[in-house]
Amino acid sequence: MCLSVYKALTGAIPWTDPAFVAAIDKLAQWWDKGYFGDNYFSLTLEQAFAQIATGQAGMAPTGTWNFTNIPTYFPQNNAEPGFVGFPSMSGDPIYPLGIGSTLSVNAKAGNADGAAAVLDYIFKDDFYSKMNSVWQGEWNLPLKDLSKVKLADNVQPLYIEVMKNLSSAVNAGKYGYTTWTFLPPATDTYLVSGMEEVWLKKQSSADFLKKLNETFKQEKDAGKAPAVPART
Repeated sequence: MCLSVYKALTGAIPWTDPAFVAAIDKLAQWWDKGYFGDNYFSLTLEQAFAQIATGQAGMAPTGTWNFTNIPTYFPQNNAEPGFVGFPSMSGDPIYPLGIGSTLSVNAKAGNADGAAAVLDYIFKDDFYSKMNSVWQGEWNLPLKDLSKVKLADNVQPLYIEVMKNLSSAVNAGKYGYTTWTFLPPATDTYLVSGMEEVWLKKQSSADFLKKLNETFKQEKDAGKAPAVPART
């Protein structure tokens, strides 16, 4: 599926490909079975994550940013967190990659070289080490080589384990794509709202993907689609 998503992101295949129809149908089956819970439309992401610690939820498809919430909810509930890659059809765990923002230099910056120097600094191993020692899950780490990153002794052991697993997965090509990072804005917005319409029986998977494909093509042709690195 990761390869199919890559092909769709790069325009090699349409989003109406049978692989995506099957995937959306499977998500609709999960919705019908109640896997997303009774309060899907009312809980915040943090509230949903907290339900794992209380035993109200068995798992939560989420990202590394929730490492910041582990100390808040798990110790008080005598709960021990775990973290695995997202399940795939083959059974191999997949680690979707994504970022919450871009780091850029304004074309009209009065001191572009100074701004670039800041960006260079925050991508150094020393900064990675210090930032991730106090703020796990919310700051980026090198994807392929963690050997020069040294985290503090009080960092959650689970976080260190997960980052090593993520790095190994990337090196093995077992990574996927988050929508908010790799889809253009209108496509990403419709992906969520349109898929929920499928769950609520307001449209079919085929009709949803047809409109998704049209929206993506329009944005890609307009130059709004983010760059997608070649798979290794």
